[in-house]
Amino acid sequence: MTTDPFDLQAFQSALDQLMNASDMEEMAEITAENPILLSDEADATFDVLIKAQEDETVAQSLGQLREMLKMIRQALAGENEPSGIQGGDSGTA
Repeated sequence: MTTDPFDLQAFQSALDQLMNASDMEEMAEITAENPILLSDEADATFDVLIKAQEDETVAQSLGQLREMLKMIRQALAGENEPSGIQGGDSGTA
């Protein structure tokens, strides 16, 4: 069994688009068009980017985007659970 490697270039392109979006609707479209943004690897990459960022404003923006994407992931995961049953995440950050 093989897994596809994380495409860092695709992630960076999608992240650039997301950071330059003019409104929430555009952000939703970009996220829908770039599922890589919702991957576990993307979340780990956000962690590295935030820790390496020297500009606190950029680090905060990246953190906010990461949290938004986490909420989307959780919402989508909830849609795939049997009705009324949600597991795996205790709601802790």
